[in-house]
Amino acid sequence: PNPFLIDPRYLEALMQATPAREYLMRIAAGTSASMKKINRANLLNMPLRVPPLEDQRVFLATLGTLRKAMNAQLERLETARSFARKAAATALDGG
Repeated sequence: PNPFLIDPRYLEALMQATPAREYLMRIAAGTSASMKKINRANLLNMPLRVPPLEDQRVFLATLGTLRKAMNAQLERLETARSFARKAAATALDGG
């Protein structure tokens, strides 16, 4: 990608989004379910909204903040689950 038009990290985030994944599944060809191929011309025709670089960077910063918050919540959830398992085991052991 042209780094003057699109931040590679923004492109990566776009490609991981559900609409992009669905598009890629629609254009993938081949008989093997695990090894579909994507025609380069079809890939280059993929409709992408490419905002100005500054907007991409704001989006990426926001995405980073959201990912950190999500990871912190996942850690809290795992801590709570671990505590619940230990509490249940203690209760079942009678002490």
